[in-house]
Amino acid sequence: MRGAALLLLVLGLQQAEGRCVFNRTQEYCLCYRLTEQSAGSVIQCLAASAVEFQGGDLEKYADFPIKDLDDSTIDMLGSLEIRKIIFSDLLVPEVLLARVLRFFSYTQVQEMVFESCSFVGRSSWADMAGRALPVVSLRFHNVTAATLEGREQDLSPLSRWLGALQELSVTASHLAVLPCTVGRALRALRSLDLAHNSLGEDGLASAFCQGAFPQLRVLSLRHNNLTSYHAVCGGVRLLGELRHLDLSHNALTAGTPSGEGASWDGSENSAGLPWCCGEMKLSELSLGAVSVPVPREVRHTHGCQTARRAPRGSHVGAALGGGT
Repeated sequence: MRGAALLLLVLGLQQAEGRCVFNRTQEYCLCYRLTEQSAGSVIQCLAASAVEFQGGDLEKYADFPIKDLDDSTIDMLGSLEIRKIIFSDLLVPEVLLARVLRFFSYTQVQEMVFESCSFVGRSSWADMAGRALPVVSLRFHNVTAATLEGREQDLSPLSRWLGALQELSVTASHLAVLPCTVGRALRALRSLDLAHNSLGEDGLASAFCQGAFPQLRVLSLRHNNLTSYHAVCGGVRLLGELRHLDLSHNALTAGTPSGEGASWDGSENSAGLPWCCGEMKLSELSLGAVSVPVPREVRHTHGCQTARRAPRGSHVGAALGGGT
């Protein structure tokens, strides 16, 4: 018990006095700015299914000694019911995160969330080499970190875990580039949410390169810097398993598949909207506030079924041939 509590303490250790509060009804525990003096309150979080560590600067603890766990502590971590860990409003040294993350391989945590966090420094992640984590859902919202470009070797020890990850969300984090190697590492990913970022068409082709995201079925690109509907379709054309694509809240204009930018006149026979769905076997396409008129009924080419009527500026759903 004490070993598990000490591990949680490392995750939440802060300068200001704080404590953990457990909501038994929701099975949720919030730890705010823990100190060594208030560490005892972490014990009550061991009965929670979700634990949140909120507030503070962990940078001064980057060299905090973290020893290997003994067998009794490993057994204790494996018996915990914690399924979700949330880190919010934290300054996180990457080297500390890399050293702590390996201990999650002993837990049953399935979802990890970082919200309004800043990652500083750089780590080789060597302690994670060959380790598999139970975490299958990873979410980042409003975070700042160094670019991933040129860090392929640094992140390679994470390959076993990343190769099993199923859901990834990086939202409102000023993301403009996603290296091709990241997508190739995420071999089992089914859902990717990149909403509220700074992605343009130029970044899509590299992000969704040959061999990237081979199992991806759901992709959200809403609220980005996308302007050309057909350039977007071309950028994601290699995602052979993709079935749901959200392009809403982008300043999209229609054009021809050749990319010449011709306007879409809104007629059923126009060469605009049908092309992307028909080529990619999508079952659902969300355009939202598209800047060209949405026809009352879009008849898709390439053997696709007919999309039902949708009001302008709203969701456009199409059940297409090829299954879901």
